[in-house]
Amino acid sequence: MDQGRNMDIEKESTATFDYSKRAQWLRAAVLGANDGLVSTASLMMGVGAVKHDVKAMILSGFAGMVAGACSMAIGEFVSVYSQYDIELAQMERESGEVEKEKLPSPLQAAAASALAFSAGAIVPLLAAAFVKEYRVRIIAVVTAVTVALVGFGWLGAALGKAPAVRSSARVLFGGWLAMAVTFGLTKLIGYYALQLGLAEVGYTGCEEEAQAEPDYETQLMQLRDLQSLAEQRVVHLERVSEQRLVNLERLVGEKKPLMWAYCICCIVVAMAVALLYLV
Repeated sequence: MDQGRNMDIEKESTATFDYSKRAQWLRAAVLGANDGLVSTASLMMGVGAVKHDVKAMILSGFAGMVAGACSMAIGEFVSVYSQYDIELAQMERESGEVEKEKLPSPLQAAAASALAFSAGAIVPLLAAAFVKEYRVRIIAVVTAVTVALVGFGWLGAALGKAPAVRSSARVLFGGWLAMAVTFGLTKLIGYYALQLGLAEVGYTGCEEEAQAEPDYETQLMQLRDLQSLAEQRVVHLERVSEQRLVNLERLVGEKKPLMWAYCICCIVVAMAVALLYLV
């Protein structure tokens, strides 16, 4: 009997509990976690589509996590603070008394949103941090994000007493679509940008070659000028050498009698010395 009464009490409390009260913070928590998971994973997939380096993916994911958490916190703070002002003004108009326990807390909402975003964003970062090979890293990120999306969808459905399968499928396919669109568009833009860059390089190379043709002609003309200068220098050196040879022969011809006289004198002196020695 006691067990039956306890079950009846639990059913009555479950029936009378208003799950719509959870809607606000449940929406913020699920939205923050799902946004952090999907946006960070999509950002990492987009960067990985054009750059296979693990450092680039991790840095882009970390930057997306920090920026997204700050953005979610600030946005939630501004939104909840606006709601706070509206409810406060409504209380003052109706009763003149302010019940602070019924008012939302902007700081708590901002902190919860940033924390939920960071919790979702850390999943793809951890999945890609320890895998160096590109394809395995992409598969690891997609697998981890898939499991996390199903978990977030089921958690939101369980807390809100909604159909779990429908909620999980909705969250899962939405996350897959975001990652696929980001990866595909980034891959497409990166491919066409690469082709455009190669075309620009080829066009620039053709322009440089067209501009280089006058340089080749100028260099050829300079080489011809140097060749003519060298030929003129050789002709000048030949003329100088011939002139020196002529001068040397003339000098030898002028001093030839003196050389003969010197030789005769030397012979006479040598014969005189020999006669004196014999006598």
